[in-house]
Amino acid sequence: CALAATDATDRGHLLTGGMDGALRLWRLAPPGPADPDQGPGLTKVAEIERAHALSVVSLALSPAGDRAASTGLDGYLCVWDVDRATRVHKIDANMVEAWATAFSPRGSLLASTSQYAKVNLWSIETGQREMTISTVERDKAEARMVMTVAFSSDGSLMATGSSDGSVRVFDVETSKLRHKLDAHALVVRSLAFSPTEPATLATASDDHFLHIYDGRNNQLTAKLSGHKGIVTTTCFNPAGTIIASGGGDCQVRLWDRRARACIYEDTEHQDIVWGTAFCANGTRLASASDDTSLRIWDVAKAS
Repeated sequence: CALAATDATDRGHLLTGGMDGALRLWRLAPPGPADPDQGPGLTKVAEIERAHALSVVSLALSPAGDRAASTGLDGYLCVWDVDRATRVHKIDANMVEAWATAFSPRGSLLASTSQYAKVNLWSIETGQREMTISTVERDKAEARMVMTVAFSSDGSLMATGSSDGSVRVFDVETSKLRHKLDAHALVVRSLAFSPTEPATLATASDDHFLHIYDGRNNQLTAKLSGHKGIVTTTCFNPAGTIIASGGGDCQVRLWDRRARACIYEDTEHQDIVWGTAFCANGTRLASASDDTSLRIWDVAKAS
């Protein structure tokens, strides 16, 4: 199950995608009594049953909330008009060129990662490829699958996480590699930049650890342990003070960014957690799991 949320405070949208190839758009309701038919604080506003012919792999919502992107095992990268629930672009990227995806902060570019150690940058307006960035150094022959990608909040940096456990940080304007971090012992599944500290990066890995890096000096500043399985997803709250994570142990955890400590753990999910996302004001957290549930957590009560 894939999950994405928008930063637009007036929208409050969540987007989910599953193994059936469908996309479902949800609106976070104001805090209050739960709707027993929809789940706590959720209203389903749109569903696209055949968005992809095979399982949905990755989802992203633009910062403004008006566009969504999805990748699937069918090899397509799709861009969607959120308000109309219609497809704007269907890009035949081939399965090896369409894995993870992310919007740039200004919403003009869309990144998609490749099994051949590349990141493609696409124009949202035209659907055409603008640039391809290789994550392989010129003197190295090996090519590692790029599993995840994220942009810094100011749009100046793009980070990638790969199947060999490495993390790379690029200058978006020049497409040049700034740093290579031998970050983890196993696959990097997810990474996220702090919304308030553009150079601060959190990474999640199959080695059961979350790492926090200072991108300005290329230093590991925290190594967070607690998950008893692979860590599949991580994200910051809008204030940059709390990090959420989820993983193969079916747990959702909240971490205090400054104290570098877990402040909450939950085991309500019955299967691997693949997605976490904060709502725009940071008061609630959504988590999506292979148990087919989408759960909404009250962050204040949890922490």
